[in-house]
Amino acid sequence: MPTTTPSSATISPISVARCSSSTGIGSRCPPHNLASAGLVYLPAKGFNANAIVNYVGSRFLDKRNTAPAESYTTWSAGVGYHFGHAEVRVDG
Repeated sequence: MPTTTPSSATISPISVARCSSSTGIGSRCPPHNLASAGLVYLPAKGFNANAIVNYVGSRFLDKRNTAPAESYTTWSAGVGYHFGHAEVRVDG
């Protein structure tokens, strides 16, 4: 009987009202919110699949908070077939 790996999700709010020299990495400032979630179906043999979404919140690109960057979301997914000692996959 196939098993399903439970889904997982992470949301990490970052409390940075303004970017300062101590919070920025080089000239970049951290996003206000980060989130990630994914589902994985991975039996010992046969069909398997995964889907993952990542979110990066809005942020400023400079220490003076004059160059805003919009938030964005990325998606990835993959399917495959596991033959025991070999696997064929397509991920993207």
